[in-house]
Amino acid sequence: MSQLASVDIVITPDKSKWTRCPVVEMCPDPLLSEGGAVKYFLRKGHSVDKNGNYAKAGAAASSNPEDPAYINATGMGWFPGYAINIETGERLNMMFGEDSWLSGENGRDMLWNPTSNAGTISNPLFGGRHIVYVMSQGRIVDKITGRHYDAQAYDAGYTLRKQLSLPPFPKPDNAVISPIDLAYASAMWVNIPMAVKGQEWLSNEVTMKIRVAKPYERFLVGATGNASVVMGPNRGFPMYQFSTNNIATVKTDVKKQKVIWI
Repeated sequence: MSQLASVDIVITPDKSKWTRCPVVEMCPDPLLSEGGAVKYFLRKGHSVDKNGNYAKAGAAASSNPEDPAYINATGMGWFPGYAINIETGERLNMMFGEDSWLSGENGRDMLWNPTSNAGTISNPLFGGRHIVYVMSQGRIVDKITGRHYDAQAYDAGYTLRKQLSLPPFPKPDNAVISPIDLAYASAMWVNIPMAVKGQEWLSNEVTMKIRVAKPYERFLVGATGNASVVMGPNRGFPMYQFSTNNIATVKTDVKKQKVIWI
């Protein structure tokens, strides 16, 4: 429980608030998936921009958020919203999956756009299996080998995608841990949302609130968990600002005076 944070997950049509994130394959059979991608590994589709335009084959990674090749030309998409750790105020990285075999359920377009089709018991579709992952921030350690992954607060999915694309650890290695295991171990919350039948996609804003009963945390710099390294005022603890300018008392203002007779 100590690794789980209370979060707000917002789905919004406001593209300025969308989250750049890796897209992972959910097809269980590499013979059927696009490019032979293995389940849980990065999708082998070209990255897209917020409007669904694809990066060109062989394009170099871009630092421009409006470029389809932003962060990387493959395996990257946009989640139409964002996730916030309400205990620290940090924006969190996310990733989502889709089953590229289920093209009829929007599973091959690198967009987070689940359908409302759940399928049947014998043929579960789950809207194209657009599974959403909300990632934590901090150091994830394998207790057997001591290997670790420093999960970051929101960096447009850069560190997470890099971890997902690392090759297996060199042999000999008696442990089954791998770079992708450490990446998935940093996921706090997972869900399979689906569209609402009869409603236009992204026609409104949705907020999902997940709460864990814990005290507020400090906002830490880096991912080492070193509580002595903090940023901002108030030693990194949450601090709020408000103004009473619009409600403050105004002296000698006849229009705002009231006489109450008792």
